[in-house]
Amino acid sequence: MKIICFDNNRKNDATNSNEPSFYLKPDTALLLRNRPYFIPDYVHDLRCAISPVVKINRLGKYIQPAFAKTYYDEIAIGVTLTVVDFTSIPSNNALSEYKSVILDNSAALSKFVNIKDLDKDWQTTDYQLRINGDLAQTGNGQHWRWSVDELIAYVSQYMTLRTGDLLFVGLTPALNKIQINNEIEAIMN
Repeated sequence: MKIICFDNNRKNDATNSNEPSFYLKPDTALLLRNRPYFIPDYVHDLRCAISPVVKINRLGKYIQPAFAKTYYDEIAIGVTLTVVDFTSIPSNNALSEYKSVILDNSAALSKFVNIKDLDKDWQTTDYQLRINGDLAQTGNGQHWRWSVDELIAYVSQYMTLRTGDLLFVGLTPALNKIQINNEIEAIMN
């Protein structure tokens, strides 16, 4: 199982890239069932971002956008954690930045729901992140540069997608700092 996170899927993204940018998290990054996250001692600046997550339901390679919608039927809301300490250190080593996103338990997920069970188009649904009850981030699929189908088609050019792979499809641009004893809540309306 792969966890694929798209980090520039916003219409107002500062990178102005013509193609999606993604990174991978190991399967040990999953944090399920509302379990607590324990901040490692060496981390001083931990940030989070919210995103809808789709689960791939069958094997696929070189998937065309027109057929991509048949490769997923469940969604969840997810929160990814990033260690900013590693990204703020000047380095010519690409591993420094990659270390910032691959922590164990750094991809929290809600339960998945079947898209057919939703009242409206989930890609136009608002989602938000609350830290200690205060609104910290909001997002909506209407602000994405690429649809989920386009993201699936894009990433399947480079790697085979397998049943159970997870795609964080619309990470919010802000990374909110979190600290010990913060309560983080992700909501999809």
